[in-house]
Amino acid sequence: MGNIAAILKAYPNVHIKIGGYTDNTGDPQRNLRLSQDRADAVMADLVALGVSRDRLEAQGYGDQFPVADNSTAEGRAKNRRVSMRVTQKSQIAGDLRVYPDVRAKVAGYTDDVGSAERNLELSRKRANSVMAELVHKGISPDRLAAEGYGQQDPIADNSTAEGRAMNRHVSVGATQK
Repeated sequence: MGNIAAILKAYPNVHIKIGGYTDNTGDPQRNLRLSQDRADAVMADLVALGVSRDRLEAQGYGDQFPVADNSTAEGRAKNRRVSMRVTQKSQIAGDLRVYPDVRAKVAGYTDDVGSAERNLELSRKRANSVMAELVHKGISPDRLAAEGYGQQDPIADNSTAEGRAMNRHVSVGATQK
């Protein structure tokens, strides 16, 4: 949970929806309440870790949307879960539309796990992915640049899981033409 809170703190414009689920055994109404309790518990944990409540939504789905076969114990165990999905991303594309003379540089970073070459390639892919999303949202590629920095310039300590999660990020900086 700490890793998720750290990521959400690093991206303050991102909002998420937390979904709680159950298997199909028992009373459907009880399962719906149980799934809502699961989602609410995760939301409470994130709030306790410093994530603003107004960025979070919790929804219980009961036994809807199974990911595995409920006829086996293993399948039922997989269906008792919580998931998260991003419902609002950063407003970078909107800001770039408002300020047409601004150029943006997208920079990708990684933690220090794995080889430096692999991390450099991964950071380039991250930066290019964000750049492609901005182009998809109508920002001219002439106004954008993407670069990967691998494990250079960590923003947190790589010796902890939370620090490594924070170091796996993309930043966007604005510059005038």
